[in-house]
Amino acid sequence: MRRHGLEIEKIEPLSGTGLTVALMFNFYLFDLGFMWTKWMYPIGLVLRPVLWLLICLVNLLGWIMEKAIPSKQMAFNHLTIGKKK
Repeated sequence: MRRHGLEIEKIEPLSGTGLTVALMFNFYLFDLGFMWTKWMYPIGLVLRPVLWLLICLVNLLGWIMEKAIPSKQMAFNHLTIGKKK
């Protein structure tokens, strides 16, 4: 933003460490589970509902971690506000 002539007014993380860890683990589960079960079609039909439940549990745990231990050290999403000079 500075390179293009804008003055940065505010940079604020919108998520925290708990949600970031949950998101990264869900990416891992997607690659491991959904892509793997795609090639094993009959087994994949049984395992996919289990994977969906596991992903919901990971999201819930990430939300609980956000509330119990608020930390913005590893945020994955930021709000940046800039204005012209």
